[in-house]
Amino acid sequence: MHYEQTVMELSSRPCTLGAEARDILMGQLFGVAALVRAMAARMAAGEMSSADAITFGAVVAEEVSTLASSKTYLAESASAVVLELASALGREPGGRGLHSSTPQLNLSRFGH
Repeated sequence: MHYEQTVMELSSRPCTLGAEARDILMGQLFGVAALVRAMAARMAAGEMSSADAITFGAVVAEEVSTLASSKTYLAESASAVVLELASALGREPGGRGLHSSTPQLNLSRFGH
């Protein structure tokens, strides 16, 4: 589900009060956090490949970013989910994960 669409639907429903909409969005965010933890467990057990985890992680990061930008009160929790995702991908057995596939920053052209 795309969070942008969910936010639009919640804001257009007259029966959804502010607190109820907030609870729904927080529930979705915590559900995504649970999926990240499940991904980490599957990676640790060798049940998920590095490529699949990185693909999943990219989708999760994009969706969480969209959710965080839609409501400021979600930003801190969404950031925690992204950090947990990055940590899980960096822990992948064999050293191949998010951190090993990220290009190194070359500062030599800036005199560093």
